[in-house]
Amino acid sequence: MAEEWKANASSDPEEVEFCVAAARLGLDPFDVSEVESERIVRVSESLQECLLEEFFSVVELPDLENQSRFVGETLDRIGRLDSDLLVDLKGRIPERTTVDEPWRQGYAIASQVRELLGLGGTLLRTDADLAKALGTHVARMKEATINGTKSPGYFDAIVGFNSRGGSGFYVSKSHEVARRYTLSRCLCEVVLSTGNAPSLISRSNSERQKRNRAFAAEFLAPADLLKERIRSRVVPVDLVEQLALEFGVSEFVIRHQFVNHGIADRIAE
Repeated sequence: MAEEWKANASSDPEEVEFCVAAARLGLDPFDVSEVESERIVRVSESLQECLLEEFFSVVELPDLENQSRFVGETLDRIGRLDSDLLVDLKGRIPERTTVDEPWRQGYAIASQVRELLGLGGTLLRTDADLAKALGTHVARMKEATINGTKSPGYFDAIVGFNSRGGSGFYVSKSHEVARRYTLSRCLCEVVLSTGNAPSLISRSNSERQKRNRAFAAEFLAPADLLKERIRSRVVPVDLVEQLALEFGVSEFVIRHQFVNHGIADRIAE
């Protein structure tokens, strides 16, 4: 719907921006009340332009103001963190502009990053493994991460930077496996970032989210390493459980890797 309104709106950039934002909220851009219109404009002006697409794709109309304040305040907190995390990786991978599907982009970027880090067949099953791979340690990662669950259903994470280019994250997940997966999604945004542009990570099905989810799956559970452990096109469910434990990811990630990379035909439940 948003893309249709974007195509049909006038060439005025502000009108196009408003129409897309309203459409993402499920509203008819040409039948929006004055109050709703003012709210959308006010929130749009309070956030950086690079955040607007993802913000309006997931936040519901009643929560616009409190969520925009939350995002702004969180990015301010991240900006004050004494972090040098991922400075050397920031923007290292140019964003692909091909017509590849976003998940294929995510897989390719993950392979590039693993090669850049010299990981080979190294598994990242713990926070310590992930920290070591990124050239840091768990304590520094924790210092660069803001924990919280203030935004359930909207944002899984928020990625930002301080003035030195050090990365910082808000992460809503508390379970270790889910947090590591979410941090890997954050890593995707960092290696693709230009300047100090922040990003929002959510459950939406935008191209950005599809790409960073695919990146995280391939970064933590590379398809080539999974293939080495499979002896049949029909995989027993207990092997899925074993692989999830071995790679430090959820069974959901393993199953999706099997399907998306054509590793197995089916799971024998």
